[in-house]
Amino acid sequence: MRRLGVLFVIVAAVQAYACQTASDAPDQGRDIVRRSLKSHLWQGFDEKVAARLGDAMAVAIVKEVAGNSLDDLTINTLLPILTSSFSKPQQIENLASREPRATLFLLNAFARAASSDETKKFVADARKEVLANTGYGK
Repeated sequence: MRRLGVLFVIVAAVQAYACQTASDAPDQGRDIVRRSLKSHLWQGFDEKVAARLGDAMAVAIVKEVAGNSLDDLTINTLLPILTSSFSKPQQIENLASREPRATLFLLNAFARAASSDETKKFVADARKEVLANTGYGK
């Protein structure tokens, strides 16, 4: 009976974590974007969280920068976040987020908004990296 109780607690904890992770994904992504835009720094912990979000990270970026103009500094700050969200697609928790639809849309917007050739190259490289990591569109 005691083993059954322990098993129940473990199963309940795993389910609670799974539900929390799925529902908190947009908030986690937006928190990462906010911190990065304020400090223009990219933290290792944020990279680990981003790697589990996939396309949800692009949605979080769009929500956070909507209505603001995109300059090269902003684009260069956000690119590592976006590419990290597809660094290991097998770790993305939400299956629908494993396809970079919103990410490619956002990268196109970044390419149009970029003013320097260097930033345009960074955007093109990010696009290649996301496509290579996901195999999307093949």
